Amino acid sequence: MAAQSYLRSSRVISVLTLVSRITGLLRDSAISAWLGYSWVQDRFVFAFTIPNLFRQLFGEGALSAVFIPVLTDRLSREGRDRAAKLFGNVISLLAALLIGLTVLVLLLLGGIWVAGERDAALKLTLGLTALMAPYMILICLVALFSALLNCLDRFGLPAFVPVIMNLFLIAGVLTARYVLGPWLGDQQSQVYVLGVALLLAGVTQLATVAAAVRRAGVRWSFDFSLSDPDLRTMFKMLAPLLLGLGVLKLSELIDNTIIVGLSPKTAEAFSVWGYEVAYPLYEGAMTAVNNARRLYQFPLGVLAISLATAAFPTFSRAASAKDFDQLRGSVSHALRIAILEGIPSGLGLILLAELIVTVVFKYGNVGGQDVRETAHVLRMYGLGLWAFCAQHIIVRAFYSVKDTKTPLKVMSATLVLNLAMNLTLIWVHAIGAGAFGLSASVMCSLNVVLLCAIFSRRYGRLEIGQILRATGKVAVAAGLMGAAVYATYAYFDELNRYMRLALCMGVAAGVFLPAAVVLKIEEFHDLVAVARKKRGR
Repeated sequence: MAAQSYLRSSRVISVLTLVSRITGLLRDSAISAWLGYSWVQDRFVFAFTIPNLFRQLFGEGALSAVFIPVLTDRLSREGRDRAAKLFGNVISLLAALLIGLTVLVLLLLGGIWVAGERDAALKLTLGLTALMAPYMILICLVALFSALLNCLDRFGLPAFVPVIMNLFLIAGVLTARYVLGPWLGDQQSQVYVLGVALLLAGVTQLATVAAAVRRAGVRWSFDFSLSDPDLRTMFKMLAPLLLGLGVLKLSELIDNTIIVGLSPKTAEAFSVWGYEVAYPLYEGAMTAVNNARRLYQFPLGVLAISLATAAFPTFSRAASAKDFDQLRGSVSHALRIAILEGIPSGLGLILLAELIVTVVFKYGNVGGQDVRETAHVLRMYGLGLWAFCAQHIIVRAFYSVKDTKTPLKVMSATLVLNLAMNLTLIWVHAIGAGAFGLSASVMCSLNVVLLCAIFSRRYGRLEIGQILRATGKVAVAAGLMGAAVYATYAYFDELNRYMRLALCMGVAAGVFLPAAVVLKIEEFHDLVAVARKKRGR
């Protein structure tokens, strides 16, 4: 019954996340078509990394991960009024912390600005980062309100909220390009309109989720009381969790810094101890990697993250009740669903990478070489999509038992490998920027294997046999699908890109779904049963 519950919730989240991801791709496509794979877009992507990092750490990441188990426990023990008081404490402290951090970021940027000479690229990076920094406050509060709604089993609006940002940024592109463009001049000035659009989106998102919480009957108020024992529990869990998630997000920030540092807009080489060394990357590499990330995160968000978001409260309730048999069963089942989703999706990204990038991004100032570079990176991410999906499940399994230190230790160890692979593989001509996708895939795969082994040892053995059997069946079905898709892609090369992609996707579904039925993949039947039950209501 628990599995049926979170699968139904996952379906709702998946549909709305699909809308969010589609509008997100439209947003990125519009930005790329306007700015091209240029140093201007590279700097915008890098500047947006900072508020996005804090959103993932303090918003939908660390704080939500400790907030949901503790608040779920408070709701079940003491009711909604006491839970609202805890929420008031948390949001008050979070707001104060975020304001302080934003001020520190702005002071740091100001110090860099006055410290020395600044070329056009550095000026743009500093200016955009400063403009978008307040978005950290807005989006982290949005994520906390969304976590509260999830605890109340209201998953729809939190999954829809990102659409607001996407629509505002699309409107920002249109405004900058066609309305204010002649007045602002070059792209370096026009791109600031996107920063303003982002702030307006944050205000709208916050107002939307805050109103939803009030409609749900939660009456909270700002409260800086530190005596609440549940608040102290959260703080004890938060520090290692922040470090753990920080390791993952720091990895992405380090990746972005390497890309920007080794793909400048001018000069083709740099000097090391008197020797001229050619830069291993190219102008637009940041945009290529970012767009590849967006594409692999599309199925990841629609399928795996939706599943993990819906399953997390179920994990937390089982852990709170000390029902470890149910917890192990739910985690094992969710892992099998994640693998069912991740393996065929990853193979599809590998086989159709160039066609997908062409359909989504090849407009305006985006050329054929840009497409090939992005597709190359996307294939590397596709190799690890199954692991990206499974990691969201197993990490939340640890969080549900209030164990935040174990993921920290494992991810810290694999971060070293990730960094070493990046700094080595970018110099291999055949890999280049694909190193960032390949190293992420290897790191995440190791994380999943190690975390599953540790969870089994501490909380009872996961259903490893069932997981492996399900993985084998899914691999067979995906292999049949891949052969059919490859043949279709090669044979119908004269079709226009939209029809060719639609045909390949249709063939993929037409082969994989019957294969899943014939092979009796249990998890596929579970998904079908939930869909039929939903339709029969």
